[in-house]
Order: sequence, then C-alpha cells, then structure tokens
Amino acid sequence: MNSEHDDTTPILSDADAALLDRLVECGFDSAAVTGLDADEQARLERLVALLGLLDAYPAEPLSNEDRETLVNATLARIDLAEQDQDERMRFDSSIRGGFGSRFGAPELVAVAAIIILGLSIIFPMMHAARNSSTRSTDRNNLAQIGGGLFNFAQDQDGMLPQSTAHEWDYAFGEDTNRLGMNPLVDGGYLDQSRFNFENPGWSFQTQPESHSLALVPELMTVWISDRNPTLEYIKISEDRQAITMSISWSPSVLLSDGSVQSLPDHRFQGDDMRLPNPQCRNLEHPDVFLSHPVTP
Repeated sequence: MNSEHDDTTPILSDADAALLDRLVECGFDSAAVTGLDADEQARLERLVALLGLLDAYPAEPLSNEDRETLVNATLARIDLAEQDQDERMRFDSSIRGGFGSRFGAPELVAVAAIIILGLSIIFPMMHAARNSSTRSTDRNNLAQIGGGLFNFAQDQDGMLPQSTAHEWDYAFGEDTNRLGMNPLVDGGYLDQSRFNFENPGWSFQTQPESHSLALVPELMTVWISDRNPTLEYIKISEDRQAITMSISWSPSVLLSDGSVQSLPDHRFQGDDMRLPNPQCRNLEHPDVFLSHPVTP
C-alpha cells in the first residue's frame, strides 16, 4: 500500500460532537435530524460524508498481504497508544529536573525498602564496631594507667595517689578519699597530652581514711573503671514515698594486680561497685566502691 496518511489525530468541535450525538440517536438517518439552521445542516452533511468514507474503507479489495499489513499496522498503533498511556501514568523525572529516567511508584517503594533494609543492617554493625573500638582503646588506657600507678607506688612506699571525696563523708561517717590521677600526670607517670581526667567517664576506688589507698599485693580489688554507671530509668511513686530506678553498667576495670578485665555488670566478686558499704570499717578488707568526681 503506497498511499500516505496524516498521523495527526482529528478532534471534533463541540458543535460537531453535538450533531454526531443526534445522528447516532436517529440511527444515522440524516433525514431524521430536524430543526437545523443552514450552518448546522452543512456540518451534518460533512459528518455524513465522512461516515460514508469509513463505510467505503478500504475502497478496493485487499490482497492477503495487504490485509495482513493493515492488521499489523492497526495493532501497532494500538500498542503505541497503550504505551503512551502507561508513560503518562509514570513519574517523569526529566520534567522534575532529574536525570531523564522515569520511575514509577512501585520502583520508588522498592528503592525505599532497600535503603531502609540496608540502614537497619549497617547501623547496628557501625554501633558494634564503634563500641568495640572504644572498648579496646579504654582497655589500653587502663593498662597504661596501671603501669603509672605501680611506678608511683614504688616511689611512694606503696601508697597510691589520692584526692579528697568529701561528698561521700556522710556515707562512711568519716573523711573519704578517692584514687587521684593528677599526681600521676603532674609527676610524669602518665603522658599529659594523652590523658585528661577532668572529663567525665572514669570511676575511681573510693574509701574512708580508715582504709588507706595503698598497694597491697595479697588484696585483689578494683582501682578504676572506664565508664560511669548509666541511669536507665527512674520512677517515683504517686505518694512520692518510694523511688525505683535502674542503673546499667558493664565496664572494663583495672585490677590491683595491673590486669584489665571486662565485667558483664556492676558487680565484682559479688560486691556491688556502685554502692558504698557503711560497715566497711568492720570488714576484713576494704569495700569495692567506685565513684567519679562531681563538679561543684
């Protein structure tokens, strides 16, 4: 078929559409459509002529090859129309200033799901890696502090550096001392550029004066922990007569023999390191109680 066709799609005007509706109602009998003026009558005759062309299409008998070509061309136009409709229902990123690709809602949901799944896997891994790195650094710092304490004790007849901890005097009923780190830094036992004990994060052995802070080889106790207890929650009863709290603590600790251990909770050999024992003066060996300096 060598004839050429106009690919533009004809659009009926409102007047033509109204006449076509009336013609359909009359069963395509133009004589039954009455009440028209001259202009409307001319429009009606053109519509009837166009419909006559459709009735006569194709004007000549088609061969099998031409019939197959016509069918394939018609189906191809239908496919193109369906594809165009699908494209209009998609999000066009080129219109929104994107990279020219088009993403539909299902694709966006799939991408979001992949991102959320990736984050749910990566974030715990990053958190665990960060905690592991922090724990390793803290253990190395504790080992270095232990070396500084042993060297200090050797130079001070077995006595350990200490500072006052008067905030705990009420608990023990006498003056209280805490293991102090400033003499180690000031005396050059520790690198001043590496250790800053003014920042929170360290807890130190705290004892009343009746139990001196000294190096006793046969006594195993805890000198320092690398982190402070964490208050998980606190609840006050409605009558404000009772307080319930939860404190979590899983520190790495420096023991008095210079070793470093990671404890699963706040206890060392059954002794709660968070709480002072008011009866510690009557015990055979000092209570294990760690505290951190409180800024006034």
